[in-house]
Amino acid sequence: MAGSDSSFLKIDDGKLSNEKAQRALDIFMDGSGKATIVGVQEETNSSAVADLNFQNLPYDYYGKSEKYSGAGKAYFIRYNDGKWVMNKVTFIPLDRAQFDHNALTLTLKNKIEAK
Repeated sequence: MAGSDSSFLKIDDGKLSNEKAQRALDIFMDGSGKATIVGVQEETNSSAVADLNFQNLPYDYYGKSEKYSGAGKAYFIRYNDGKWVMNKVTFIPLDRAQFDHNALTLTLKNKIEAK
């Protein structure tokens, strides 16, 4: 039967999957270090948080170039059209945790669509 092969259909259930989140994170990383999605938890119908694992994430800390390996989080929002976008990434370097009570936050200038 023509058109009955469902392997050609891409059905999006509107959920933010690990794969979608990973593709957005890969765009954000742009070859600088490595970041892996551990899991995604939708908090509400319009927001989600992904647990991350970074390896050699480059960042500046008070003008000094550093690299971070460890846990982090990526924050996503869902628009009315069903599109999920990543708008913020956070991490806390362990050697700084005793001094800084807040995570280092990387707010994205341009939100990255998770598709």
